[in-house]
Amino acid sequence: MRRTLTALMMLGAMLAVGPPVSSALEKCPVQGGTIRAAMAGGPPTLDWVSSFAAQTRDMGVYLYEGLVTIDGNYDVAPALASSWAASPDGRTYTFQLRRNVKFHDGSRMTAADVAASFTRFLEISPRKADLKMVKSTRAVDEHTFEVILTEPSASFVPLLAYPGPPVAIMPKKAIEGVAAGKLPSSAVIGTGPYRLVEWTPDKHVHLQRFADHSPNPGEPSGYAGRRLACVEHIYFVPVPEVSSRVAGLESATYDYVQTLQAEAYKRLSATPGIQTVIIKPYYLVAMHLNTQNGPFKEWKLRRALQVGLNQEEIMVSSAGDKALFRLDPSIFFKEQFWHSNVGANRYNERNTAQARQLIKEAGYDGSPIRIITASNLQWLYLAAVAMESQLRQLGFATKLQAYDFPTMIDIFRKKRDAWDISYNGFSIRTDPGGFTFVFHSSSGYQPYANKDVDSLLDRALVERDRTARAKLYEQFQDVVYKDIPVIKHGDLFGFDALRDRVQGFGPYYTTPRFWNTWVKDGK
Repeated sequence: MRRTLTALMMLGAMLAVGPPVSSALEKCPVQGGTIRAAMAGGPPTLDWVSSFAAQTRDMGVYLYEGLVTIDGNYDVAPALASSWAASPDGRTYTFQLRRNVKFHDGSRMTAADVAASFTRFLEISPRKADLKMVKSTRAVDEHTFEVILTEPSASFVPLLAYPGPPVAIMPKKAIEGVAAGKLPSSAVIGTGPYRLVEWTPDKHVHLQRFADHSPNPGEPSGYAGRRLACVEHIYFVPVPEVSSRVAGLESATYDYVQTLQAEAYKRLSATPGIQTVIIKPYYLVAMHLNTQNGPFKEWKLRRALQVGLNQEEIMVSSAGDKALFRLDPSIFFKEQFWHSNVGANRYNERNTAQARQLIKEAGYDGSPIRIITASNLQWLYLAAVAMESQLRQLGFATKLQAYDFPTMIDIFRKKRDAWDISYNGFSIRTDPGGFTFVFHSSSGYQPYANKDVDSLLDRALVERDRTARAKLYEQFQDVVYKDIPVIKHGDLFGFDALRDRVQGFGPYYTTPRFWNTWVKDGK
């Protein structure tokens, strides 16, 4: 396997905002100016490798780069590696690094920096288990980096590219021996198109164009390709209240606002000088059924829910507007290579008569179905409320309890006798191996165990032929639809908005991209 910087990288099916020329941008139409972005929250840290936090990722994509990244189709693409190759046995990967790439402190990136960054990731990152297949790493020479795996892994390179967080490459001298949470602001140094000027918690993160950035020569796509810093300054301002973000956009205090609610969608879409942005995919909305304890140990009751629920009604409640969701049966999003319609015949059947018959056959005793959801994620809470209403119409008694998301997940994972249905949302997994943790019985993530599922997931992790691997994930999805440990409602879209002085912007993933973007007045 080999990827090079001359590989064609096509843009994914994203909704573009502003002139489409940014997809082929070779130089900035306008250089300079400032963007002020109102964010849903501030980062807990700028040490990206140490945090799952979305707010840290929002900053990290500007500051840091990895060996590889993801393109507009959520596939692996080159970043700081110009190419890579796997040995015939699939256990050794050799990365050739781009030459003359500078860090924000002016030093040149070498394989020694890559090796130090890998070592630190494997020591402190909350994602270190994703790369447990790494046996050893070494700098072969200044421009060559080698990784040896304990066993072949089809997911190794895609997991390197996953931005949640990735193996961000930083200077060896800045990170050696630095524990998680202990990285000083002076050591927030990467190779990205922007450098850190100032971080004042609860006030702003101020980034400035890095004049010595070495853009990847590939075509812009997703997080990959040529990333030009056209805007001189970016201020990311934490504004937790949605109404304050909207008001700030309307008053032109902010140029961009993220994570808005559906009730503002139509109004902002019709407001002169403002453009709305739909971000898709965003989250898969689903509910887990407790197959270990309680009534849903009985398959017929699980099947009753699957056959009886009206998923469109639930998603309308969750999203708030039909423009902000879609119905789709796949565990993987339509934008991905891995998307499959296997199981579609068991999705959104809306057969209430069959559901009631299955409930009767199962001998349901009238005990309340205990539902847990998140109180601080409106879309997850509203999905649960709508689903609960449908359960009552089918003849179930119910009890809905809402907690903040971390508490809900803690109950879901550690108190298996305290719930029957638990809500969850899944952002995009850039490699399907990311679902191994969710469904494999060895992880203990959910109360579900199926030897066939375990076998399919294990085989898929080492299968190196992409088409054959996709077939294994299709078989996995088929088993899940038949066994019903999880019921998917639909795909939720995100909703952001911006002032029309911001040009060339295109949404992608969950992070606003202000590279290859400019302000038309240059101010």
